[in-house]
Amino acid sequence: MSEKLTALAFLFLLAIPCLAQREFADEAQLNKTITTQRQVKDGSEKITVLLKASHWYSAQYPDTAAVQKALLYGQQALLIAAKTADRKKLAEAYLQLSFVKQLQRDYITGKRYADSAVHLFEPLNNPDETGEAYVMLWSNSSLTGMPYPQRITLLEKAAALFHSAGNNKREAQCYEEIGDLLQLEGNPGAALAMLKKSLTLYQLTNTTAIHGLYSLLGNVYSMLGDYKEAVQYGLMAVKTMEDSGDTTNSTLCAVYNRLGLVYKELNDLNHAAFYFHRSLDIAIRRNDPDEIFELTYNITGLFINSAEYDKARRFVFTMTRKYPEIETKYKPSIAILMITICQRLQLFDKAIAYCAQLEQELKNGVADFRVIQSAYTTLINCYIQTGNLTKAADYTALYKIFCNKMQIAAYTEDYHMVKFRIDSATGNYFSAIGNFQRSQEVKDSLFNEAKSRQITQMGIVYETEKKDKDIQLLKKETEFQQNNLRQTNIIKNITMGGVILLLIVISLLYHAYQLKQKTNSALQAHQKEIDLKNKSLENLVKEKDWLVKEIHHRVKNNLHMVVGLLASQTEFIKGQEALDAINESQNRVQAMSLIHQKLYQKEDLTTIDMPSYILELTEYLKSAFHKKNPVHFTLDIAKLELPLSHSVPLGLILNEAITNAIKYAFRDDRPGEIKISLKQLSNTRYSLVIKDDGMGLPPAFNLQQNSSLGITLMQGLTEDIGGTLKIYSNNGVQVELLFNLPEPASRVS
Repeated sequence: MSEKLTALAFLFLLAIPCLAQREFADEAQLNKTITTQRQVKDGSEKITVLLKASHWYSAQYPDTAAVQKALLYGQQALLIAAKTADRKKLAEAYLQLSFVKQLQRDYITGKRYADSAVHLFEPLNNPDETGEAYVMLWSNSSLTGMPYPQRITLLEKAAALFHSAGNNKREAQCYEEIGDLLQLEGNPGAALAMLKKSLTLYQLTNTTAIHGLYSLLGNVYSMLGDYKEAVQYGLMAVKTMEDSGDTTNSTLCAVYNRLGLVYKELNDLNHAAFYFHRSLDIAIRRNDPDEIFELTYNITGLFINSAEYDKARRFVFTMTRKYPEIETKYKPSIAILMITICQRLQLFDKAIAYCAQLEQELKNGVADFRVIQSAYTTLINCYIQTGNLTKAADYTALYKIFCNKMQIAAYTEDYHMVKFRIDSATGNYFSAIGNFQRSQEVKDSLFNEAKSRQITQMGIVYETEKKDKDIQLLKKETEFQQNNLRQTNIIKNITMGGVILLLIVISLLYHAYQLKQKTNSALQAHQKEIDLKNKSLENLVKEKDWLVKEIHHRVKNNLHMVVGLLASQTEFIKGQEALDAINESQNRVQAMSLIHQKLYQKEDLTTIDMPSYILELTEYLKSAFHKKNPVHFTLDIAKLELPLSHSVPLGLILNEAITNAIKYAFRDDRPGEIKISLKQLSNTRYSLVIKDDGMGLPPAFNLQQNSSLGITLMQGLTEDIGGTLKIYSNNGVQVELLFNLPEPASRVS
């Protein structure tokens, strides 16, 4: 719907200069005026009448015959202007013809005419009409597919010219269009600055019919995550349009839809459904299949989000039967919806049938890459759930080719997660772990990129608002100085008859006063600037600390999600060995999750309190194994805070050693004891010892030749921190790790 709003904006922005020149009551009056002018010698007056006739006929759009007459009168004006060498009238004729050509969808010719108008107007020092020529150049160029940055450049030139001419309304309209283009580019921070500037200019002109601007502001605030402001501006757009009395306008349809999407983001499904249905009512009255499908898709999504799968299925059936053209035009998307609904309802036979339809549509060719991506992920998920891992793997391979072609990071992250699920289901755990890690790397990269972009956008908004405030302050200072100047002139007129010496003294005192005032103002402004910069730096430091904590919080949540996924995976695995592997993986992920939980719960984000961390880890592992006679832990942990680079490997090594001890040291569920000690041997050298009083190692045990995943992981982690690992029998099994730190660890207070 945003593209439709953009197209409507073209007509709105372009129609104003034409409507302003409509001076004929009807076609009869127009013909009478033209007949009279035929007797007049070619010149400026005749060109003006011909252009007015062209304006009048172009206002009858979409009457194609009228538009053709507009073209003929415009061409006659152009010929006479060229013949008489009237540069201004020639420019006006080119400008009008560019508009007519746009109405006739001949955008290439329209662009050429507009470019000629620009070159003719610029030397004439007429900023208003030059601005209109740039607007026409922008609109025709946009409709030929010009990239967004070049469109913005043309609108910025038009806005500057309207500003020079004092045409606040046209300047506001240009900034509104720039804001729209910036949000389509994915730059909501800069878009917000332009839209706020547009709103200020509209307010100066007392313009009230600015529902399009309100809707754009709501959309931009939604992109920035400020849903409160998004709802406020969305409701203002709705109120403005409803007050106009036009309840069938496609713009209102789009405004309702946008407002529904904002409420959906807020998880306010009732309000979202209300505005989606209002939008759907307009789309149905307008019989627009594109709008009807979009609203059908959005409303079905609400039913799925609220777990009303039967309602979702019935609603899709009703809409496709009532409007068969949407099923024909959007068959792949309908199939994707139905597969999802049937999966939730566990109607797997029907889901497979829709999968076959979707596969056929992919073979026939789908143009929209977003639908292709959704189709692949839907097919893969369905085939995994229904146990057809062969087909799931086939479509995963096709999905990889698609992702490599698109080079979209979010798709790449999704592919690795899908591959992780396939590998996990087929027992290829090493590949699964690798794909999971790559998925997390891409996800972290996307998260960091989004946060950086958000900080930059916040900076742009702040600077823009600061600049606007400075402009207002300068205006007030100028008014104040003008008032002072007027008062000074009055005083001078009153004292003109006084003594010359007194005038000189007064003049000197006045100049000294002014100099002092300027000095004080400069000092105050400088101090204010320093205070603002200090406050800004403090805010940036707080934002940085908050972002780092947020990252650790997100990582902890993601790791918990992985634990949940692994737990869910166990429901589909039958073999005990595979179940044990999944459980061990859960423990490893939990060990890492505790690290990040500790980090975001404390002020210092670089070190881990080892006594509390090891205590929580042992308690978790004790609860994870259901033994008749629980294992007793004896902890002797020095009060140390270790850096993150060593805390994670130590946590994983502890997890492996304790897990092995609980599983294998105490046969027949006999009670046992595991002792754990962490000590500082010297200034930078430390030891970690895990000892049990169980059965001990097998006689043939060889640490270097053992290839089990746990031992291999412990050796690899030991190498990562530059330590040495020993595992030997000592009235049970004793695992001993010696490692160094670059500098002494801090003590827990």
